[in-house]
Amino acid sequence: MNRAPHVVIEDLRCETPDGRVTLDIAQLTIGAGERLAIVGPNGAGKSTLLRCLSGFATPAAGRVRVLERMVGTSIRGPELRKLRGEIAQVLQGLHLVQRLTVLENVLVGALGRLHGWRSWARWHRPQDVAEALRAIEAVGLTAKAGERTDRLSGGERQKVSIARMLMQRPRLILADEPTASLDPAAAREVCRLLQHGAAQATLITVVHHPELLPLLADRVIGLRQGRVVFDQPLARLDPAMLDALYGTEIGSKERDISPTRISGWRFRPFETTGAVPDWLGQQRSCLARGRPWRDAVPRGAGGGQDAGRPVGNGTWPLNLGLPVQPMQANADAMRAEAADAPAGRSCPLHYRYAPSVFAQSAQHVCEVLYVVGGLYGNEAALDAVLALFDRETGPKRLVFNGDFNWFDVEPAVFERLNHRVLEFDALRGNVETELAAEGDGSNDAGCGCAYPDWVSDEVVERSNRIMQRLHATARTHPKLTRRLADLPMWCRIDVGSVRVAVVHGDAQSLAGWGFAQERLGDPSHQQQVRAWFAAAQVDAFACSHTCLPIFHTVPMPGRTFAPIVLNNGAAGMPNFRGDGAGLLTRIAVRAFKGPERRFGLVREGIHMDAIAIPFDPQRWAQQFLQQWPEGSDAHASYWQRIAHGPAYELVDALHTAED
Repeated sequence: MNRAPHVVIEDLRCETPDGRVTLDIAQLTIGAGERLAIVGPNGAGKSTLLRCLSGFATPAAGRVRVLERMVGTSIRGPELRKLRGEIAQVLQGLHLVQRLTVLENVLVGALGRLHGWRSWARWHRPQDVAEALRAIEAVGLTAKAGERTDRLSGGERQKVSIARMLMQRPRLILADEPTASLDPAAAREVCRLLQHGAAQATLITVVHHPELLPLLADRVIGLRQGRVVFDQPLARLDPAMLDALYGTEIGSKERDISPTRISGWRFRPFETTGAVPDWLGQQRSCLARGRPWRDAVPRGAGGGQDAGRPVGNGTWPLNLGLPVQPMQANADAMRAEAADAPAGRSCPLHYRYAPSVFAQSAQHVCEVLYVVGGLYGNEAALDAVLALFDRETGPKRLVFNGDFNWFDVEPAVFERLNHRVLEFDALRGNVETELAAEGDGSNDAGCGCAYPDWVSDEVVERSNRIMQRLHATARTHPKLTRRLADLPMWCRIDVGSVRVAVVHGDAQSLAGWGFAQERLGDPSHQQQVRAWFAAAQVDAFACSHTCLPIFHTVPMPGRTFAPIVLNNGAAGMPNFRGDGAGLLTRIAVRAFKGPERRFGLVREGIHMDAIAIPFDPQRWAQQFLQQWPEGSDAHASYWQRIAHGPAYELVDALHTAED
């Protein structure tokens, strides 16, 4: 087959500063779409050759033409940057940003398509985010899209680098020993992913393990002391050639380089156009840039008296399965909204997960489940929760599903409360996530509240200052902070026959507002919620985050009973006008015995109830005022709710429909 050359080398010579020759290649041509492997002993010049092709090494003599451009001293500035934008490199060191998430690292592959300040601000277009998520799916890391890369295994990190390569849409891929630090099984998987990702590109790979050659190449060149020793199609490569190249018998002893060793593997197709995955949750500004995301409805922690207030006319821009092109039609508006997103109005990418992550076997099975969200540092409420839990019998579990910290800025209170909470199952909310972040709490996300535009700057600034003060407290307890960082964002628990997903926010984000009472009351939002339940394959989502309680059934065809959202509102603050108690969600195979039950329902013999947490209001008020006296930020935002409750009634908290 005739192939237009992507690489043409003539009389190439590279030298070290002391004059030692590292490469001496008279002629080498690599056609477009070829799969070429470079083998040879250490010091043969393999990596130097790749650096010459990418423009990171300047030859002493000769001509190197790559992707129709001369490389060397003749290419500089914008033209060199353009060339490197068309070349993807998969290196041993990976060059990932360890503190960024998988998704954020993969989006780095799109930076070459951004210009000016959009590049350094990482202002990613909606279709770029969708494309990055498809790349992550292609390498099998969808469930880890929101995890920091420093928490991944070596094989997973290499997959991230391949997904980033896919995101770059390269014409030429240079892979320098991509499997050097991997075990055999992981190495084979990475090779297959690399080959699949190079379907529309030329692939040149430095290979140290000849048994991997059939997975990566149809042509092999051998380098020794900077010179080409052989250049052969894979089918004609004799193990004796490798023996001679390395000076040992590694080619004939334990290496099988026969092309028949390639087993049939099927890869999920990766495309750069088409519909956005239905779990992306397309908030307007959240997709306008890769980081930060913003324009969610107001966060409970920091929301004060305004928590639960509807946004505008109560409608949201969420739209399940919107194609990319219609979203791009609003791109200018999205960019304008996100242009100046300050701390407190942003929502980091690592808060995200897919509803499909819940479609798995339960991590725990019990007869009684307590879900306690939004404790907000209230020790009196914690005492009352534990007293209620002690009354339960049989197999039982207690899950604190995030934001158990907020008002607890006194170091002794912070330490006591976290030690007690972490004796049980716990998830991290946005408060715990930001407490575990590096810095002083003044990062892009601020308090993690993702405030919309209708919240005043004064409220946002107060919430950010609350987080900064709490962050300062957390820094005095580094071991506790590390434990908070390691907490999961969700869990799966079965109670009898009911499959429960426990989250802090909603079905797709740690800080999502898709299960807020305002959203659930919007008929246009029901299709989205049904899609979440269908993807998650659960019967109930137990959540909090939005700071106001709501139990809401969602009728779905083919379900024995309507799935239900169980939002407990706040455990550590009043939830109804004139009622000082917090609330928790109880799911159990038997009825609750006691006067604390506020409302609930029974489905298939499973009792789902909102249970009042009757903490001592005077004790809590005293502790709150000691930490946040009149004139403080938290007092300005929260005291009216703590003293009198929100403008919310019990009748508003239970929405049921015919199954």
